[in-house]
Amino acid sequence: MKVQLKNVKYFAAGSEETSCFVATVYIDGVKAGAVENDGRGGAHYYSPHTLETVLADYAKSLPAESTPYMDPLDKSVPFVFQPNADTVVDRALDDFLQARDLRRLLSTHVLYVRDGRVYQTKRFPAVTVAGWCAKGAEWLCRKVNATAVLNLMPFDSALTLYRAQ
Repeated sequence: MKVQLKNVKYFAAGSEETSCFVATVYIDGVKAGAVENDGRGGAHYYSPHTLETVLADYAKSLPAESTPYMDPLDKSVPFVFQPNADTVVDRALDDFLQARDLRRLLSTHVLYVRDGRVYQTKRFPAVTVAGWCAKGAEWLCRKVNATAVLNLMPFDSALTLYRAQ
């Protein structure tokens, strides 16, 4: 099952305990409903309510996730939890926000790989970045001393590298 969020309105300033947002949920490319959170620490609100049930059933099929925190009942092992509907939506929101941020960066920065890590140049006018990209990968890699330039990759490949950092 592929869960995506579209029409996302994210309010960073309103996010106190949880992410403050409103979004439309798509499951396997089909509009399934809406989800929102007021950012004050509570669970997400689903419309229709059956959407939460569908996502919860899907979450049960996912493997348990380990955290970097210790289990409060057994301090010798990490805390492990079973994802739920909110976890699925949170992952989709993270995916949306990372893709949005990368698109914005690619328009005004050169993002490149050096020594296995992703770096970015300072901010330049979008026309300057576009001009550099038009000169080709070899020229741009020499200019920033890089092995690859995310601006010249297919977006999904660039996003995978960006997320890994």
